[in-house]
Amino acid sequence: MASTIPDFSVMSYNLHGFNQGEQLLNEVCLKSQIDIIFVQEHWLNNDSLSKFNSFTNYTYYGISAMNTNVILCGRPYGGVLIMLKKSLAQYATTVAIKERFVILKVKDFLFINCYFPCDDKSIESHDILLDIIADISSYLDNISYRGIILGGDFNCNLLKNSSNSVIIREFLNVYDIGFLDIMKFNSSDVYTYGNNSTGAYSVIDYICISNYNLLQCVKSYDVLNSAVNFSDHEAIVLVLSGPFSSIPVCTNNNITVNNNCVEDVLLNSRYRFDHGDIDSYYECTRLLLEPIACEINNVINSLHYYKNNYTPHDIEHWYTGIVNALLYASNCFIPHTKINTFKSRWDEA
Repeated sequence: MASTIPDFSVMSYNLHGFNQGEQLLNEVCLKSQIDIIFVQEHWLNNDSLSKFNSFTNYTYYGISAMNTNVILCGRPYGGVLIMLKKSLAQYATTVAIKERFVILKVKDFLFINCYFPCDDKSIESHDILLDIIADISSYLDNISYRGIILGGDFNCNLLKNSSNSVIIREFLNVYDIGFLDIMKFNSSDVYTYGNNSTGAYSVIDYICISNYNLLQCVKSYDVLNSAVNFSDHEAIVLVLSGPFSSIPVCTNNNITVNNNCVEDVLLNSRYRFDHGDIDSYYECTRLLLEPIACEINNVINSLHYYKNNYTPHDIEHWYTGIVNALLYASNCFIPHTKINTFKSRWDEA
């Protein structure tokens, strides 16, 4: 029987404060059905971000929008982060973590979580939006990728022609990113933001995807209805028909090194790097070592908040992974000869 390609799901959710959104997040994370979660407005300072560790099946990438060195006046504000299933963390690389956006590369796809300013027609809002878009563009122009999934709280309706909506649509067009109209995927009227006291309801939260290779993968795009959602925003969920499953990725998890053969090569042979396929060797080692580097970077970054966040077993795991990666790539792309092939007075040129 042919194996079923699993779907891939992305959720975007403005919490309106961690306390308001925690129960819905907990409900979602316990089911572990969402692969990546874009979070906006968690309202936590850097010392409190560890609250996201309570979602044990996920790791997170993000910072606070508040300066912990300044006394807070008024209610807390802002903050974006990306929650990623721990089973996918080995494929993830952090590209950028800023106050209003986070860019994460998972395999060859970029995931961008944004929190754009309120579209109040002010010069300040206009300038902040342009700064965010310019900053994101500087990263997109200097990194390779196969596709983009960009979402978050846009604070404007992209179907309208407000100043901020026009700017965001132009930005999306430059990178061939299409925004999905959630109304077209539903039989009844829906909204992503609602204020019962004022009677204001609108669609201002989006998940956008690359037109050229992901649009045809859309399986569903809907609001997540939940009785434990206490935010003024609705969570939205995009389900794609397994775009990652069809991409072959070389990882340490799918290589095996026969220790007896390796020992034989190391003791009785020498690698001929001068006659090897060096470009393929470099590319293979990049693919194999990148997940290890990501794991180590995550540990280093977390040392600011947690001490002894690794064990001797972790070090042994990384060491073995690095050695296996180098040996695997060498055996694939570098020829080797017996040690006594050349006489002592000959060189190996």
